[in-house]
Amino acid sequence: MAYFVTTELVERAFRMAEPSIQLTLAETAKRVAGHLRVTARSYDKSRWVLLATRDYGSRAKWEHDYPGHATAKEAISQRTGKSTREVQLMHPEMLEAGDTVYYGSVVSPDGSIVVAFSGVEAWFDEMFASWVLTAILALIQHELERQRAAGNEYYEA
Repeated sequence: MAYFVTTELVERAFRMAEPSIQLTLAETAKRVAGHLRVTARSYDKSRWVLLATRDYGSRAKWEHDYPGHATAKEAISQRTGKSTREVQLMHPEMLEAGDTVYYGSVVSPDGSIVVAFSGVEAWFDEMFASWVLTAILALIQHELERQRAAGNEYYEA
C-alpha cells in the first residue's frame, strides 16, 4: 500500500466524514445503523490490508448483518477494481455466485483503496464510502503539499 495510506490517516478521514454520516443517519436515512470498512492493497500488491472499521448505531438493534454485507461489497470491488454499483449496473458479467445484491463500495482511481459501507439505502451507503475515500485522498495530497512547501526535494516518511 502507498506509504502515506496509514491507519492514522484513515482515522483522520473518518473523523472528517463522521459528522455528515451521523447527520444523514439521524435525519434522512431509513435507520441509524451500519458498518464502514477501509482496505488498501499491500505495497507488493499481494494482499489487501484492513486499515479501519466503524460501526454506527447499536449492534444489538441492527436488523441485518451489516459487517457481512460491507465485507461482501468490499470483496467485489477488490476483485474487479470497480464500485459495486458499476459492477452491478454496467458489468453484471463480473458478478459471481455469493456476491451481495447490494451496492455501496467505492474504489480509488488506481484501485489501491476500497471503502465499503452497509446499513441503509445503497445510495447513502455509497455516499458515505465516497466521503471517506475523498477525505483519505485529500489528506494524502495535504501531506505531499506540506512536504513540498517545506522545501523537500524528495518525499519523506
